[in-house]
Amino acid sequence: HKKHSGKLEIKSKIPLATKHDLSLVYTPGVGQVSIEIGKNKELAKIYTLKANTVAVISDGSSILGLGNLGGHLAASLLRAGFKVTVHDKDPKLAKRLMALGAVWADSAADVAGQADHVITCLPSPTVSELVLRQMLPHMKNGASWVENSTLGRDDILRLGALAADHGVRMMELPV
Repeated sequence: HKKHSGKLEIKSKIPLATKHDLSLVYTPGVGQVSIEIGKNKELAKIYTLKANTVAVISDGSSILGLGNLGGHLAASLLRAGFKVTVHDKDPKLAKRLMALGAVWADSAADVAGQADHVITCLPSPTVSELVLRQMLPHMKNGASWVENSTLGRDDILRLGALAADHGVRMMELPV
C-alpha cells in the first residue's frame, strides 16, 4: 500500500477493530505483489512494511521446520552468531545446521521450553496447529511464536487466539 508503506506492522497504522477490518488490509494471496517485487526490489519499500521494519533477533531463538525456508533462516542466524535451537521430523535436515553450531532438540516441546522466540516454517495449517499444541504447554509466558508457514486468514486468527490464551504472542510472517 503506497500511502502507508505497507499494511501491517506490530502496531497497525490502520484501525483494526473487527475481523472485517482485518480482512480489508490482510493479503493472503501475495503472489502478484511478490512477482512485481521480484522484478524490481525497490517496490518492496512501497508495497510492504520493509521501510518501517527493524528485526529483533536474540539469543534464545528456535526454529521448527528445517526445509527450504527454515533451514536457510537457521543458517543465516547461526552465521550471524546467534544461538539457535532446531528441530524437524527429519533429523538429517539438522546436520548442516549443527555443524554451524545449532543445538538439536528432540521434540517441538523441547524447543518451546528452551526458547524466548519460536519460529515455525511448516507445510500446512494442520501441521502448524499440531506443532503449536505440542509447544504451548512448554512455552514461557510472554514468549513469541513467529509463524512463517503460509496459512489462511481464519487459521491465523484461530491459532493466534489459541496462542494468546496461553500467554504467547503470535506474529505471522508468511513467505
